[in-house]
Amino acid sequence: MTSKLFSNLGLRPELNAFFTFFFDIVVTLFVMLGLLSFVGFPVTFIIEKVTPALALGVLLGNLVYSRMAISLSKQTGEQKTAIPLGIDITSVVAIILLIVGPSLQFFNAEFEDPEKALLYSWYVGMGTSLWLGIIKFALAFCNDAIRRFIPMAGMLGSIAGVAFVWLGANPVLSAFQMPLIGLLALIICIVSLMAHVRLPVGAPGALVALLICLPLYYVFESFGLIPEHAASSNSADMLGLHLPYLQMGGLEHLFGYTLGYLAIIAPLAILVSVIATNIVAAARLSNLNYSTRNVIIADAAATFTLGLFGGVGQTTPYLGIETYKRMGAGHLYCMFTILAMLVICFSGLLNFMLSYIPEAVFLPLLVIVCIDIISLAFSSSKTKESNHTPAIIVAMIPAVINLVYVKMDELLNTVHFGLMSAQAKIDGAVEGGLASELHFGLNTLLSNHWYNGYYAMRVLSQGYILTAIFWGATVALMMDKRLKQASYFLAVAGVFSLFGIIHSVTATGSMYLPWNLPADLAPRLLSLPYEISGAYFISALFLFGLSFQEKAAPKL
Repeated sequence: MTSKLFSNLGLRPELNAFFTFFFDIVVTLFVMLGLLSFVGFPVTFIIEKVTPALALGVLLGNLVYSRMAISLSKQTGEQKTAIPLGIDITSVVAIILLIVGPSLQFFNAEFEDPEKALLYSWYVGMGTSLWLGIIKFALAFCNDAIRRFIPMAGMLGSIAGVAFVWLGANPVLSAFQMPLIGLLALIICIVSLMAHVRLPVGAPGALVALLICLPLYYVFESFGLIPEHAASSNSADMLGLHLPYLQMGGLEHLFGYTLGYLAIIAPLAILVSVIATNIVAAARLSNLNYSTRNVIIADAAATFTLGLFGGVGQTTPYLGIETYKRMGAGHLYCMFTILAMLVICFSGLLNFMLSYIPEAVFLPLLVIVCIDIISLAFSSSKTKESNHTPAIIVAMIPAVINLVYVKMDELLNTVHFGLMSAQAKIDGAVEGGLASELHFGLNTLLSNHWYNGYYAMRVLSQGYILTAIFWGATVALMMDKRLKQASYFLAVAGVFSLFGIIHSVTATGSMYLPWNLPADLAPRLLSLPYEISGAYFISALFLFGLSFQEKAAPKL
């Protein structure tokens, strides 16, 4: 009876689309909460100040996109599907791990006051969102020119690399910490969302994975077959009304410390703008004629708004509007989603959900997003004129190196603090009358050769999104025999690397004047900016000279 009622009201397509869209956003919120906690943000702070602002941004964007769909429906006389807007998970990962986390470490060392350091790093996160909104607004008027200037292989390859590492490899690793649950959830998502096999009663794959895997987890856990998922002791205490409030900290730091991360911020804004352009182009193939400029402006306004109210991240139009259109959805699925978002973010229910839903249940959804992004990148790289697949692969390399560096740096810091603790205990024993001459540290355990490799990973990791764009674009242009244009990209990369915009030698990835680097840096790090910049310039000169030979060569 209920199913028939929903069918008569035309709600079944909207509800199917709602569950798919809603769980897509929830997964991103879970990842955001987990990453902010990982870098040092208290969960209470995130629930009360960050997530309500994110919900506000999503609300604004979806209201505008729904209005666009309603207006288009009235013009054409038939139902039109609204573009979905959510939180960009790639930006969440990049902003937290590459900007907010390092800035928190810097301010902790600068102020020696954890609360002040937390606030300042939050302000940097908000300032990042404000810059993203500003840049995207400007790109709305020149996005086509940027797309013509930068080969798509560079843009898509960079986002494919981020997706492969942080949405693919890392979630699979986490899911297999509970393989009895993680693998099943992954299979359910793949068979329904990628193989498009219809599940019973047409239920969305994300919902089925939750309904099957969550009870199974608690059954297995009760028998001691899988590790216990520790629920947050104060998750219920956080339930309450948490409304977003205007925060001026982001505006005050817009031209301060946040400026040092523009090399990360600008590529993220460009990528989302390019994705928005591609989504609108794909929608037009389905007879959904939205304005690219208006779509990007609405997205920019949503991102700027969440930054004003305390959010960290950026909004983005989501891929998959063709899927929602095939479901028969209009704009109500967006309305249902933003209402659900407001409930879980304004009430503190998000942390309550995360406390009782193991990561292995929902992280496989990220793998699906990863596969979709990489598939789009490779399919878009192949045209009748050229095949830029090698450029996509090259552009993915910096992201892989970044993952290795992050894991290596975590291990190095853990060992460092462990050795310091051991040395402190030994020193205490010596003071107590026990003779000991044991003094050790990382420098005595690791050779200079090892450190040289570690420093190389650092410089390749810093600004890796922008590096990926340069590398992918250069390879694509070389494959198209546009050697002079490729040399220009290498020359710009040489300038950027000299000043730390990419390949920064500092631990925080900040920009600098190479002749004013801190003297306490390792000697190898002090010389690397000149070496890397010189390498780019020499390579640029080689391609530039070769371009004249290419022009002079007879065409067969």
